[in-house]
Order: sequence, then C-alpha cells, then structure tokens
Amino acid sequence: MALLPEQPEFHPDHPRGCHRRRISDRVISDKMLRLPRFGCSYEAIADTTCSVTMIHSRRDERIRLGMFARLKQIDAFFDLADTIITVPSLIRQTWTTHRWNERPNRRP
Repeated sequence: MALLPEQPEFHPDHPRGCHRRRISDRVISDKMLRLPRFGCSYEAIADTTCSVTMIHSRRDERIRLGMFARLKQIDAFFDLADTIITVPSLIRQTWTTHRWNERPNRRP
C-alpha cells in the first residue's frame, strides 16, 4: 500500500528459513476494513490467512505510523459530503410531501 513504508519479507532478527513470510498488507487491511463494516469481533474475522494477534499487531503498527488519524480526516470528509447530498434531498422530499394548496390563514 502507498501509505505504508516498505517492509522486509522476513524479520531481520530471525535466521533464514525458520519462520513464515510476512502476511501481505492487503490481506490485513481487508480484515481491518471488515471489522467496522460488519461489526464483528477480531476472533470472528480471523481465519487461515491471518490470526487475531497479527491483526492486532498490524493495527498497533498503523497507529504508531499515524495512519488512523489520516483515515479519520478522510472519514469526516465523506460524512460532510454525505450531509451535503442528504439535506437538499430531505428538504425536497418534505416540500413535496407536506405541500398545501393555498397559504394558511394567519391568526388575527
């Protein structure tokens, strides 16, 4: 992913051949996006591609890199755009639903 720094395929502290390859950032990001989307737990989203602890550690890594602060800004922007689209639609719907034929009489 473009926002993440390049990571080595294997952990540099381990000798060659004694550990697995690093799980792709795409797989972990997909799991992290599914958590709030489906409202499930880490245990429910983890499967054979990655474990719960791996999702947690990558989440912590992204928090240290400040990625979630940037995602909050992007999310706020989309919320604002959604509001800008929704409000005129609600006004139009209310106007057409609750329209009267003549102006109501004022009280004296």
